[in-house]
Amino acid sequence: MPKRMPPARLTANLKVIASRERLRALGEEVTWRDRLRSSFRELMRPIAVPAFGGLASAVVIFSALMPSLVMPIPTVQNDVRLALTTEPSVKSFVPIMGISESELVVDLVVDGSGRMVDYSIVSGGAMLKDMHMRRQLENTLLFTEFTPATKFGASASGRVRLYISSSQINVRG
Repeated sequence: MPKRMPPARLTANLKVIASRERLRALGEEVTWRDRLRSSFRELMRPIAVPAFGGLASAVVIFSALMPSLVMPIPTVQNDVRLALTTEPSVKSFVPIMGISESELVVDLVVDGSGRMVDYSIVSGGAMLKDMHMRRQLENTLLFTEFTPATKFGASASGRVRLYISSSQINVRG
């Protein structure tokens, strides 16, 4: 007679029963938590790879399509500017005496109450290595009156660029 092979399921069940009996003989029992953890692990193993592949492909497709989903804001030519924001400006400025260079450019930060908070020299700083001239510039800037910037009618901080030359002063907000 031909030799018959036992079903694969029977072999697996016999292995499970044998491992439980071996644990019982050693004095260790399989708890319901261990069985639940084992069955959950066996349940999730076939799902993990397809789920990760689906998530990765969704991220790639979304990042490829995202730039095309943004609606461009139409621009209007010759639009009238509203005075919702204004830049700070100089109310009064005391001229600095003794400027020998052709031009000095200073960036100022003006706070919401119209006072200078900070300054940086953009160009023409060679003459300000002299501490007397630097203090004279700082004192002049401290006593200069500014109109603060406004945003929607409320005063706000802003930046001003001063072009100071020996003959004239230009202010750009």
